[in-house]
Amino acid sequence: MKDEVATNVGIDSYTFHRFFGEITKWEEPSQEQWKLKDFFDFADQQGVSFVSLQTVYLKNEIDTFKADIKNWLAKPNRTVVFTWGHPNGFDGGRKPEMLFDALYFLQVSHELGLPQMRIVLGNHWNFDMPVQERLETLRPLVKSMLVAAENFGIKISIENHADFLAVQLMEFIKEFNSPYLGMCLDLANVFRVGENPEQLLRDFNLDKVFMIQAKDVRKIEGHEHPTGWWPSQFFGSGDVGLMNCMKVLKEKNFSSPVVAEISNLFTDLEVKEVAAQAVAYLARELNT
Repeated sequence: MKDEVATNVGIDSYTFHRFFGEITKWEEPSQEQWKLKDFFDFADQQGVSFVSLQTVYLKNEIDTFKADIKNWLAKPNRTVVFTWGHPNGFDGGRKPEMLFDALYFLQVSHELGLPQMRIVLGNHWNFDMPVQERLETLRPLVKSMLVAAENFGIKISIENHADFLAVQLMEFIKEFNSPYLGMCLDLANVFRVGENPEQLLRDFNLDKVFMIQAKDVRKIEGHEHPTGWWPSQFFGSGDVGLMNCMKVLKEKNFSSPVVAEISNLFTDLEVKEVAAQAVAYLARELNT
């Protein structure tokens, strides 16, 4: 096991979605299949002490995941957060029934003493839907979650999931005027919807950014819409401008988690190699 990297650097389990049985239309199934413990073992091998767990991959092992999380948290300086809603959360407001699932994982977060839960309101398939119509239907769902979160003392971070411009989502978050509601800012999703990640980090009040998801992707000609193919790269070698983004975070003394996440990989890359490089890259860029 490596020495621990800085506690503000983490990794999200979606990185290994193929190992958890999920493939996108750009991918082939993986022979290697994981349980939650395998992901924790990989995090230990990289010296990572912060992980975010996609709740969609926990449902197949509902009887054991709480015990696995407790075991991992028993080691010093460990933090776990749930990332709820993959693949499309409330589907831009068209699936209000998903609130029950979201509240369940908020309750489990409380039971386990987790400090934060990331949620998504939709995904890239919602991007072209009218923004204000979606926000009208989403507002009461977020309010219901926020009431529970405030009661539990758990922060909620809403990810820009290529469904909104990040600036639109931030304005929506500010409406609630709650210290328990903020953003999980995904830098590649910022890029996918046509915003500038570095400039956004300079412009935003990062006190309202509770977590950053970092991934590096390549912009492919003919795939410029958010629903196109945005394959992941080794960190620092794609088109997101990660190095400049990390410089801004250092300049602004950002201390909340920065979490590596990998989507579908560009041709011939191997996910465990890219994931290890990603963690090392973030630790180096943020902390040296």
